[in-house]
Formats: sequence, C-alpha cells, structure tokens
Amino acid sequence: MKNHKEYFKVPISMQGFLGKLFGELSEIANKEYKTKSEWRNTLKKILEELNLYLIENIETDEVHIKMLKRSLESSKANISEDFFWPGYLEGILRFSLILLGDLPNHYRRKKGRKSINHYNLKRFRKINYYQDVNQKINLLFNASKIEDIIINKNLFKIRKEFYNSKQVSFTNYEFIKWFKKNYPEDYSKIF
Repeated sequence: MKNHKEYFKVPISMQGFLGKLFGELSEIANKEYKTKSEWRNTLKKILEELNLYLIENIETDEVHIKMLKRSLESSKANISEDFFWPGYLEGILRFSLILLGDLPNHYRRKKGRKSINHYNLKRFRKINYYQDVNQKINLLFNASKIEDIIINKNLFKIRKEFYNSKQVSFTNYEFIKWFKKNYPEDYSKIF
C-alpha cells in the first residue's frame, strides 16, 4: 500500500470515468493511486477535454461560450494552489450551472421561503435538447446499456417485426413512428 501522505486513492467511479474519457487502457485511467502532481496533470487534461467537447457540441451565443470557457479557466488556475480541490470544483460547478443557462444570484435573498423562480436560470437562454431521428434510433437501441430501462420485447425482434410488415423500403422516421404506435409503453420509457 502506498504512503497516504504522498498518494491519494482514485475512486473506482473516477477510474471508470477516466476510462471513458481517455480510453480504458490509458495510463491515466488505470492508476489506483495518484500523487498531487499526477492529480493536477489529470485535472488539467480533463479541462482540456471538456473545452474540446464544448467546442464540438455546444451551439450558443458568444457571451455564453466565453462564460463557459472562463469557468474552465478558473478551474485550471486553481490547480496550482496547494489545496486545489475546492477551487477546481467551483469552476466545474460554475461550468455546469452556466451550461444550464446562467449563474444563480441569491446575494440579496433573505431567510424564509424561496421564490417560485428561485431555481430558474433562463434569464438569457434555456436548454432545449433536440434529437433527430437517427439519434432517436441510436438511443432506442442503446438505452438499456445507458440506464436501467427494461423493454418488454427484444428491440431487434421488434425491428424485424417492423421490417416484415413493410413491402417497400422504409426510413428510420417511419420505424420510430411505428414503434411509438405499436409499443407506446416502451416508447414512453425512453422518450
């Protein structure tokens, strides 16, 4: 066992996450213990990856992008601190809330009941997730791997049933529509 003053255990959930982010065979994902220096390097690499995911996946206004990037920069700046976890976490929390729309501002809140809009972050923008038909197909066939969703009948058998019911070619859109009509309970579990 390593000296706990010098090495810090990597939680198994973090090892799994790092495996998904960097590859399960990567050195970064397979260490059970890391020094402070190794943690700093890992956290910097995570921030670099988050920035690339931000660029690739978020379509929003420039102000929003700048706010998101600033929160990642804040996390990175805190990594050099001796006790870096709280500052790093603050940047990640800020990133998460800004991603939802905006930062909450409750400085002037007094004790008592929270207002009806207390958790509303939609002052400048709000999230609307959109799925095209191909994304719906991907989700449909992978939902049970992602979450504990139990479909009443094997999806591949359902798709074969649909294929057999058609005499001509079909689209994914037609399949999703047919699935919703013929398996409404299963459809509602996913969508």
